[in-house]
Amino acid sequence: MNINHEKNQIMVYGKAIKYDAFIKKLSDLSGEQIYGFFNSRGIMLPRMMNCFALTSVLNNKIKFLHSNSLTKDYFVRLQHYKSFTETQLENLFLALNCTSEDFAQYRFNLMKLIVDNYEALDINDGEITYLKNLKKAKIKGFEEYVGYVSAACLEQPGTFDGALIEDLKKDLMFTATNQEIILIGEKYGITIPERLQKDEYVGFIKYYLNKEGKLTEEADQVLDDMSINGLSIYAKREGIPMQPSMSKDDLVTYLFYVLEQCEIPFSTCDSITYDENLYKPLDFSIDLSAITPFGNGDAKKIIHYEGEEADQEEFEKMLDLINNPVVVEEEVIEEPVEELPKIEIERPLKPGESKAQLEEAKVEEVKVEPKAVEEKKPEVIVKKEKEIPLAEKLKIDINSVLENENYALKEKKIFKGSRSKNTTVCIFAGIIVVLALVALGIAIYK
Repeated sequence: MNINHEKNQIMVYGKAIKYDAFIKKLSDLSGEQIYGFFNSRGIMLPRMMNCFALTSVLNNKIKFLHSNSLTKDYFVRLQHYKSFTETQLENLFLALNCTSEDFAQYRFNLMKLIVDNYEALDINDGEITYLKNLKKAKIKGFEEYVGYVSAACLEQPGTFDGALIEDLKKDLMFTATNQEIILIGEKYGITIPERLQKDEYVGFIKYYLNKEGKLTEEADQVLDDMSINGLSIYAKREGIPMQPSMSKDDLVTYLFYVLEQCEIPFSTCDSITYDENLYKPLDFSIDLSAITPFGNGDAKKIIHYEGEEADQEEFEKMLDLINNPVVVEEEVIEEPVEELPKIEIERPLKPGESKAQLEEAKVEEVKVEPKAVEEKKPEVIVKKEKEIPLAEKLKIDINSVLENENYALKEKKIFKGSRSKNTTVCIFAGIIVVLALVALGIAIYK
């Protein structure tokens, strides 16, 4: 593989390919595909390479910041931009509301660095062809993509989180928030508590005393028996830089306390070839006096750098749009309603009717004034009330029989009506007569 930037071409297997088109093709790969490729071959990217790619996009965003872009605290920390770690650069990318175009440019610049450093990364023609022929996968967003790329990176000797470790302890005090320090620790599996438990505090004090050559057997025993308040007083008296309720200084100190006990793996790529004009952090100053006390007021120029005059006209146009927004009222255009032509359908001739007679009939129809159409009154529907039996209305139980000696049906008087004494005697007499006659008949028959 060979790269010729002047001719904008790259030679792969002896075949010339357009360099920019090739890089664009690789920048369309997802973060997961990039991680899978480097993880499978065991040669990881140097983390500083990802920092360079992020910086290349952030440089141009910083040039056009104004006094209302960030909080004053963020601008104070931004003065140490050159010392930002990978985690801080990722957070700045999000804080500046970088667009999809910025995200695409970051991916392009990252792949450009990877291809330009193919020898240091030991990437051969076959592997670069494999990447080129990978099927394009969906790229969900910056945070997921940069997470995969970061996982495909390792430190170079003397660096941590993509920054020089010799200056990092001091720089974090000026560049990072407490939360960022905790996040940097979590990223590498280091839990940094905001308040130390007793065993954590005792462990740190013993480590510090041992490092200073002051840990004795007696002190070891005494520290175990102390309360957390007693340990705090002891640490202050002995000049041990740690308190249980941790300040930013304590958080940084605790991070490096753990790092000193860890073995940090390094990338095999010792050095990075890069274009300083594109990837080197922008050198600028910040005019903090441009920030109004309560964050109100017009946006003003706050970033100053060498060659800013070339961007002055573009910057002033941007400020004018911010300070004097133009409200465009949408004009409502009423479109005329197109009337459809009336289509007259001629009726057919009646039997025996001529065409002339039909025309005469049409003229007569025009002369006759149409009768006024009587307005049809709405039909009033009277809802018939459901008939309810009288017994139900009066709440009478028709299943129960009330005996009444003065009222009973003749055919049913035996069962329901009241009986007089004479009627009862007659009935019994009749029955006796009938039985006597039956007995007599039987006797004669025998």
